[in-house]
Amino acid sequence: MLDMIWSGVYLTCYGICDSIPSPSLFLNEIKQIAMSDSPDNDADLQIVADSFRVVSDSSAWDKLVLSWDNKVALAGYGQNLLNNEQTLQAHYSVVSNLLRKVGLPTAQDPIDSTVAAVKEPAMVVSSTHRVVAVNAAGRETFGVAQGQSATLGWLSPGDRDAFRDCISAPRQVPNHHYRIFQTLGADSEPGFAEVYPIEVPGIDGQFSAVRELAMCWAPRMDNILSEAFALTRAEVDIARLLFLHADVDRIASTRSVGAGTVRLQLSQIFVKTETRSQVELIRLLVLLSSRLSDKVKNEPLSWSDPFEREKILKRTDGRRLAYSWLGDPAGKPALFLPGIANGYLYPDDFEATLKSRGVKLYVMTRPGSGNSDADPALTALQDHVGSVLHLCRTLNLQNVTAVGIHAGVIPLTAIAALPDNPFSAIVAIGRFLPPDDKYFLRIAKTPRTLLWLTFNAPWATEIIGQLAWRNILQHGADWYVERAYRDMPFDYATTKQGEISSLLRNACAYTFLQGHQIFFNDMSLRGNDVRDYLPKLKIPFHWLLGAVDVYGTSPNRAAHFDESDIQALLALNPQTTLNKIADAGELMPYQRPALVANRIADAVLRYAE
Repeated sequence: MLDMIWSGVYLTCYGICDSIPSPSLFLNEIKQIAMSDSPDNDADLQIVADSFRVVSDSSAWDKLVLSWDNKVALAGYGQNLLNNEQTLQAHYSVVSNLLRKVGLPTAQDPIDSTVAAVKEPAMVVSSTHRVVAVNAAGRETFGVAQGQSATLGWLSPGDRDAFRDCISAPRQVPNHHYRIFQTLGADSEPGFAEVYPIEVPGIDGQFSAVRELAMCWAPRMDNILSEAFALTRAEVDIARLLFLHADVDRIASTRSVGAGTVRLQLSQIFVKTETRSQVELIRLLVLLSSRLSDKVKNEPLSWSDPFEREKILKRTDGRRLAYSWLGDPAGKPALFLPGIANGYLYPDDFEATLKSRGVKLYVMTRPGSGNSDADPALTALQDHVGSVLHLCRTLNLQNVTAVGIHAGVIPLTAIAALPDNPFSAIVAIGRFLPPDDKYFLRIAKTPRTLLWLTFNAPWATEIIGQLAWRNILQHGADWYVERAYRDMPFDYATTKQGEISSLLRNACAYTFLQGHQIFFNDMSLRGNDVRDYLPKLKIPFHWLLGAVDVYGTSPNRAAHFDESDIQALLALNPQTTLNKIADAGELMPYQRPALVANRIADAVLRYAE
């Protein structure tokens, strides 16, 4: 067992950093575990092996969580100290140093890597024109941000209908697998963009890559044309001049020959390259040059407000506090605090309903996510409460309805319990009760393990979180979504819908823009009990809960909320009400967007001044 552990550690470290820690250091620490009388030293050894393995093999993350779950099961689900905690902490200090040396991984997600691997403008769109991903150059050229609906002003008018048909046509339709369209450059010079399908395993619906083809003659083009198409030196020169100027007379003048000679040479090039016109030949040359251009390193995780309304406040200590808004710009104000990885970009019906009902929903970006900075000196609850109150004072929000999702409900309820608070009502969406022994036995292994470690061994979740964030960067938002919802049958099916997948990508980028810490801040927030605050509330508290049980109807698992949980909470305050939403679960705003927006609007308009 010891040899296996050391071999795994050595192979992990070898070749990915300049030096590896001393073998004796690792072996001494491992021997401390092996020789201890702890009942779970085998579990500890497995944790050590898996922790180092994940550094070089991201697919091992699930196995690491399973190893920790085995140890947590031995410790029980109360407030327990872990056996061999100090030795494991020492190992995790080494892993942390190793992660700093290794650096961040390269994206492998088929969508993210499509836009990150090129310098030229690139985006991925859904069949309904929703922008799933876009790089920095694409944001400028195409005039869109991730999550927005793409307009076609960058495309030649004559190609727009064909483009719409291309991205919406079933994949089995002939001649729709790859197309090149003409674009409108800022300098009125025509350009070209390639459009081709992107396959995302497990997601229903289709996505298309749109990448501008660089008008730059790559250094290897001459050799490629000679080798691939048997073009002569003169024909290569003709092809290069056509690529640069697209004008026969100018080519003839440059080469000091007649235009007829150039046309004859072009006809020979058409035959060799199996093209039929100057336009087709230019498209082929642009495509080849683009493919041969140097690739670029991936951009770091990026996000911008899809509604382009974001404002960023600077607090007295220099920290940023960001907010945006949805609905009617002149409507009745309300405050919205999103949940972890829920964001605020929902199906179009959500904002359309708010707008039609005359509601302006201010969205506060939670500390540590998006463009809002966290204060590490404060608890998660203190940081959230202080941020909400600061925003309300700045925007002069008084007697407004406050809306929260999941853990976002907790700080709003804590504020509402204060004698002087800015709220007239609370709309609480989803799950926000704290974990207890009974709760831990009801939820899936991954969230159960991460929650328990957050409360009992935060040093472990720090490393596990870093390793998870590396996976998100490498494999895309779908990696996180898969682990967050795969044990929730109803919600998992929702994540597999193409349009919802596009929106969840936006939510994940928004949540994890600054890194992994926000996930564990959210878990820490869940350790606070809204039941401590509810009896003090003097305002209505409306709970919207999905009627579909989170974990389905498995005979081996109890319901996530049983009726006694619900009734006990409702009994705490006579102004607390419950509305179970049919055909909705954890992802309620994505599943029933118009209904949720209407429930919010009902409260806003009912309790407005």
